Parts: sequence; structure tokens; C-alpha cells
Amino acid sequence: ATSYSSTTGQGPTFGVDEGIAAAGIGGYHYRRYLLLSSAAISISMSFSISFIVMITLVCRDNVHVFLGFWVMALVFSGFMVGTVIAGLLCDRLGRKPVLVAGTWIIVIHFVLMSVTVETEYRFYPWHVGLGLGMGLVEFTYIIMIAEFATPDIRSIAISVSGFLFGLGSLLTSIISYFSINTLGWRTTILICGIPVALSAVGVCFVSETPKYLCTSGQVGPARILLEEIAEENGNKLPEGDLVGVHVEDRGNMREIFRKPHQKDTMLLIVSYFLVGVVFYSAWSMLPFILQSGHCDLPYRPLTSLCTFSGQILLENLILTTSQLFSLPVVVMVNSLWGRLPALRVVSGILTVVSILLTVCWGGHHLFLLFLFIQRGLSQNLLVVLLIYTPELYPTHIRAVSASGVIAFSAVGGLVSSLIVWSVGYNIHWEILLVVLAVCSSATFILSWAFSKETKDATLQDGTGAAHTD
Repeated sequence: ATSYSSTTGQGPTFGVDEGIAAAGIGGYHYRRYLLLSSAAISISMSFSISFIVMITLVCRDNVHVFLGFWVMALVFSGFMVGTVIAGLLCDRLGRKPVLVAGTWIIVIHFVLMSVTVETEYRFYPWHVGLGLGMGLVEFTYIIMIAEFATPDIRSIAISVSGFLFGLGSLLTSIISYFSINTLGWRTTILICGIPVALSAVGVCFVSETPKYLCTSGQVGPARILLEEIAEENGNKLPEGDLVGVHVEDRGNMREIFRKPHQKDTMLLIVSYFLVGVVFYSAWSMLPFILQSGHCDLPYRPLTSLCTFSGQILLENLILTTSQLFSLPVVVMVNSLWGRLPALRVVSGILTVVSILLTVCWGGHHLFLLFLFIQRGLSQNLLVVLLIYTPELYPTHIRAVSASGVIAFSAVGGLVSSLIVWSVGYNIHWEILLVVLAVCSSATFILSWAFSKETKDATLQDGTGAAHTD
């Protein structure tokens, strides 16, 4: 059931999209974007510390490689469950409570890992909880950024948060490089937990989104919030009453598999899965390629932790640099041409690079160059999908729909942990590169099946998809 309400019930009215546009963009938004984007750093540092644990277990401590990948499988399992749960809760309880809960779960698990660890093997029980917190946070902050932003800056705001994900990985690598060998795991985890804790405190000061308030029947608080935003930005709201659309059947996941959302949902599920396989495989396989001896590269097996940490630091420095250089391209294509051209351009370039990787196997620096480009492009392709996804669904199912499809990137990550170990490590890395080229090609082909362009679209509160102003 859907009902409409306004602040007084008489006189001229305006919708929440008109109110957001009239309130404009200013200091209020920039502070909120900064606090919300800090959640990307929190997730990235959580994932990176798990990744560094995995590589260290295998490369330094000679633990069986399967146990190392088991660490990442636990993280992705928790991430997948947390993402689905978060979507169901966001559409019922609100965006902010889920975001705050997720960030503090991550903080708690950082503390638990540091106080219980005597050897690295005792990390395992906490990785599921860590992934759960990451899942709660991952899409919630994206949804909140999308709902706070006006159409003209939405792609920029989400793209910057994607770059901050890479920056968090680099920060974790820097901390690990200078502290693991001298201060040990306990201190390293606590130091990495400081930015995570600051992010958890910061998101407590983020307000609920006006869109959620309007679609949950809280028209009065939504009007007050919009007036605060407009006043701080030096603007005024339209004359009349704010109208809210209250949908009783909120967060119904079955609705995303019905028309008119059925086609987009299925395409997004497959796309997130394929990109997740490519991105997380490219993230985790390089150290093992260098260790395996299968590839004729100018590296020797790593015997000291300092050398290992230096390699991880160098990798993340190059990855962050590649993301930084490709970010303007993603933003420009999204802003000027639209979501569908961005999806097709980035996936097309990723396909070409992935195919070249299979040809350049053993090609020393050329192979490494293409591998880093593949990692940067697959990260930015995820960003493009994250920009596009919230714009396809109405507010009352936006969170549950986003969580449902984004969860499949975690499924792709779980599969990547298995295929990097089973195919790449145990059979041959060239076969894994072919698998990633096929996944990239399939993503490019699927990008042409999407038909709904959402550039310059408002995030409609009613019962339809996004519409153009």
C-alpha cells in the first residue's frame, strides 16, 4: 500500500527531489561526503589487513596455501551475508543505523584480532565477523551518497569514494611495511584500527537521508533537514508543503525480480559476479605468481618479511596510481556521455587488457604493467556499477535491491579465492588468466544488454524507475 502525506495537508506542494535540488550543494554536502567516504577507507583497510595476513601465512610462514585462501574465503562469506542483511535492514530501519552498526562491528573485530592473536592462525574466527561488518557498510554508504547528491555530482561523489578504497589499501600497506617486522601483528592491527575507529565516530554525525525519511512517512523531519541544508548552503526551499510517499511494503526483495526491474536485476547480478571474480583474482594472484616460479619475472622468492612488505607496498602504490589516472576518465565519461557508455567503455578496455595479459605471459615488465592496469580498471568498473545501481530502483526498495545485487561481487570474490588456488596455483597461471579474460569479455557483452540510461536522473520516490529532470 502507498499513501501520500504533506506537512500541513493544504496549499501548494513539492516533492523531495525538488527540495534536494533547491537546497543545492555546499558545505553541508561536502562534510557528509567526507564522512561517508571515510567508510570506503574503513572497508579497504579491513580487506587489506586480511589480504596481508593471507599472503604472510603462505609466503613467510610456509603455511599451506589453501589455509591462506581460506582466510579470504571467510571474509567474503561474511561480506556476502552482511550485504544481504544490510539491505533488508536499511529499507526498514533506515540507512544511518545500519552504517553506524557496520562500522562499529569492524572496529570491534579489529580489537578482537589484536588482543587474541598470539600466532596468525588465531585470526581465523574473526574474519567472518570482519566480513560481516564490511558487508553492512559497503553498499550503505554508497546508497547514502547517491541519495544525498544531486544528479550532476552523483557520479563524481561515488567515484571519489572508489578512489579512497584504493587509498585505504595503500595506507594499510605503509603501516604494515613499517610496523609488522618491528612491532608485530598486535600493534600493526591496532594502528590500522585507528583510521577505522575515526570513521566509525564520524559516521555517527551523518544525518538520515531526506529520501528515506519521506518514503517512511517522516515528512516533518525530512522538511526540517532540507531546511537546514538549504539554509547552510544559502538557498531556500520551494513554497508550499513537502509531500512524502509512504510505502507500506518496504524492503521486499521479491519486487526486484518482478517487472519492470527483473531484467536489470538479472544483468546486474551476473555483472557484479563477473567483475568480482576479475577484481579480487587480480588483487590476490600477483604475489603467488611471483612466488611460484611459473613466470619468468625478475624476482626471487621472498625470504624476509621486510622484502615481502616492501613488495605489497609497491603493488598498492602502483594500483592506487593507476586508479588515480583512470578515475578522471570514469568521471568524464559518466558525466558527459552517461552510465551506459561508461559501463561499455571501461568494460571494453578491461577486456582488451585481460586478453593482452594472456599473450604477454612471461613478458616481464609488460606483463606486470597490464596486470596493474587490469586491477585498476576492474576497481573502476565496480565504481561504475555502484553509480548505476541505485539509480535503477525506487527509494522503498533501493537498499534491498542494491544489497541483493552487490552481494554477488562478494560471491565473485569467494569464487576468486577458490580459482586462484585451484586453477592458478595448482595447475597453471596462464589458465587462470584465460578465465579472467573470458569473464571480462562476458561483462563487456552484457553491458550492451542494459537499455536504461540514468544520467541526469533523480532518484524517484514513487513506484517507478529513475526519471529524467
